[in-house]
Amino acid sequence: MRDSYQSKSEQGATLVYFSMILIVLMGFVALAVDLGYFYSERRQMQNAADAAAIAGAWALCNNQAWNAESTAETYALENGAESVDVSIDEWKVEVTAGKTIDTFFAGVLGVNDITVTAEAEASCGQTDSTCNLWPVAFNLSDWEALQEQSCGSVFYLWAGDRDIEDIDCEEYDCDLNDDGVDDVITSVDRAWLDFSNQVTEEYPDFCAQPGWGANELRCELLNGSGARISAPTCIDGDHGLKAGVSKAVEARSGDYVPIALFDDYCSGGWFSGHKQFRVVSFGCVQILGWTQSLELSCKEEEHDDHECHDEDHDGHDDHDHHECDSEHDEHECHDEDHDGHDDHDHHECSSDDHHDSENDDSSSHDSNKGRRDKGFMSESKGRDDRESHDDHEGHGDHDDHGDHCRPIRTKAIIAAISCDPTACFTSCGGVTGEPPVPGGVSAVGLTK
Repeated sequence: MRDSYQSKSEQGATLVYFSMILIVLMGFVALAVDLGYFYSERRQMQNAADAAAIAGAWALCNNQAWNAESTAETYALENGAESVDVSIDEWKVEVTAGKTIDTFFAGVLGVNDITVTAEAEASCGQTDSTCNLWPVAFNLSDWEALQEQSCGSVFYLWAGDRDIEDIDCEEYDCDLNDDGVDDVITSVDRAWLDFSNQVTEEYPDFCAQPGWGANELRCELLNGSGARISAPTCIDGDHGLKAGVSKAVEARSGDYVPIALFDDYCSGGWFSGHKQFRVVSFGCVQILGWTQSLELSCKEEEHDDHECHDEDHDGHDDHDHHECDSEHDEHECHDEDHDGHDDHDHHECSSDDHHDSENDDSSSHDSNKGRRDKGFMSESKGRDDRESHDDHEGHGDHDDHGDHCRPIRTKAIIAAISCDPTACFTSCGGVTGEPPVPGGVSAVGLTK
């Protein structure tokens, strides 16, 4: 009897324990359901905040600062937010999206609703990666020098010429507007890029062809590369002449295109005959057209046209401060000692001697003439010519330019640094956090 009573008591206790455990388990289930719902709604609010911040930054990048706040609010509400707080700081948009949700089981504990919020921050700024790159790059130092002058600076990207091996800006005047900065980017500082080894499944390049031929280059010039390029990176290319690009360049006249900027070579190339350029940044330029007749003059050309004048009779040319001797005058330097050599060659013919000899030039010259037969004159002339040639070689750049440097007319791409910081906007680039600048490539991205 007692055992039966004890058994019933134990059964009753077990039921109480089970009921208590069930309540606790139901509480955990309720908490899990409510928490799951909370996190689901918070993810939705995060999506709303992200979309709103990106939309606001996009408006900033497209010169619509006046519309950025309302654009962000609209995107937040369309993505499920009930409340939106938007703040704009220059090129940065901060958004807080919120929503109040009802609870399922937490009401038992007196919690009937919860406010879910999420924050996001997006910027329109400089990019560390980009798509649609033009297949042309040039040296970072040249770019920075042009940028320091002013946005809108026009420059000429030498395209190459079969008749001209290269342009040396030490020899030719590449500073066309006389502002102290070379406006001609020569082959040493310009590169044609091959994006074949940058292509991925996510970012294909329909222009890419085996062998990197002329058709591929023209396609890239017309369309830009589909590959996503992240700096710093190494890209194959070369400095050489590329034929048949003029029409493709002309077709892009007026367009803004992003270009790669390199600061050095990488080691090796991915196939023979190519260099690898270390791309460290990106620039934005406006293509103005193509010219077949870029005229470059010799740096010494203007100087050579000046006459040598010694106004103060001190033996020095007053114009360029170089010594003004009888070689620069139109007067003839005579062989006063009759040794078969001009005294000037031995530095014996001074300006004073020359003036003194003018009075008896006729008799002295006739006397010398009488002593020389035709054979001697021919030999003397040959020797003088050889000595004159040696003198030219020894006189350095001045005479060398006179012999070899001639004004040239060549081909070039005409472009200008963009004044609009968002002209080369890219949707596939990441934002560095720095605000967009004229001449740079801009992108929109979440920064928080």
